[in-house]
Amino acid sequence: MTTTHYDQPRRTPLAGWLPFIRHYAEMVLAMAIGMVALHPLWTFALQAAGVPHLLDHAELMTLAMATDMAIGMGAWMTFRRHGWRDIAEMTAAMYLPFVILFPATLAGAMTSGTMMVAGHVLMLAAMLAVTLRRREHYGYRRPARPAVASGTTHSPTGLRSARQSIAKEA
Repeated sequence: MTTTHYDQPRRTPLAGWLPFIRHYAEMVLAMAIGMVALHPLWTFALQAAGVPHLLDHAELMTLAMATDMAIGMGAWMTFRRHGWRDIAEMTAAMYLPFVILFPATLAGAMTSGTMMVAGHVLMLAAMLAVTLRRREHYGYRRPARPAVASGTTHSPTGLRSARQSIAKEA
């Protein structure tokens, strides 16, 4: 029988998943912000080019929307210090579900509204699959950071600090 002392906090099963859930929610929020903030730029640019009707096509609208979401999510992942590989994996998880559904929409087997809903559901599932595949990376409480050997610290330029140089000379 296991006993827990009263002065020790109890750890719930969900506690280990909270950083992971927070990270996933942050990415979804960053995607939504990117979509809302950048969509007007598409509208303005296409109107300026004299082709505002291009966004009337579901496939092109979906690609523009996925691009907006990828930019928002990529910016947040960059801020959280994720590498380019991580950002590329997430971006692929955002585009591929929609692209897979394009043939059904173009063939008339699926409406554009159904493709949008199904694509978003599959996109969220694909993102979840990518993050679950490397849960140890996405589940940290702190932002992802490159590993540094203990005892060595480097400035952002890669040079040793003046204090370390002086200490070695002494």
